Amino acid sequence: MFALFLKDILSLKKTLRLYAIFLIVYSVIGVFTDNSAFFLTFIVLLGMMLPLSAMTLDAACHWNRYAACLPMPRTAQVTSKYLLSVFGILFALLPTGVLMGLHAAGLLPKFALGWPEISLMVTLGLLILAFQMPFLFWFGPERGRFVSIAILLLFCLGIPFLVMQSDIVAVDETFVQHLITHMAALLEAQPWLPLAAALVCNLVSACISSAIFSRKEID
Repeated sequence: MFALFLKDILSLKKTLRLYAIFLIVYSVIGVFTDNSAFFLTFIVLLGMMLPLSAMTLDAACHWNRYAACLPMPRTAQVTSKYLLSVFGILFALLPTGVLMGLHAAGLLPKFALGWPEISLMVTLGLLILAFQMPFLFWFGPERGRFVSIAILLLFCLGIPFLVMQSDIVAVDETFVQHLITHMAALLEAQPWLPLAAALVCNLVSACISSAIFSRKEID
């Protein structure tokens, strides 16, 4: 398991460096604009893109054919991709922890995030990961990406209409920020609950992905 995880990390060295640059840029933008949506956006994107990038490289190198000849179960390959995504989400939280430390020390006078918001961000990243992964293993990284994104877009576009329950109104750029603020306030008393639920969803998702990948023919 650790060898598979290390293989993905080493194959994504250049990609991780690029993500690190974007992470710094998003953190700076989030601080200067006092907008936690920038942090949320990058954490969600990183959780989605890391397994997709790793699976795309595996497909290009025909890794699955080689792995089929090795004495390891296919479930190990599935689990390693989930661990890679969790690693990416934790990696994206590093600047947030540094900024929170600077804020606590009085070196950063204003910072938009607290523990409830961080819990919510990680939860959303894990939920999207749990939703996306079975599609990637079912359809492959290319088609699975389009299928999962299309379903997510339909779902996200439907939320404003369900919330408004009135005439069609354009959703402005602060919609995500308001959504985060209200949900964080509701979950402030027990911020661990959404994380626990997201982890359970990922366990179920990993079982589904393992079942799909175990029955899939290697091309």
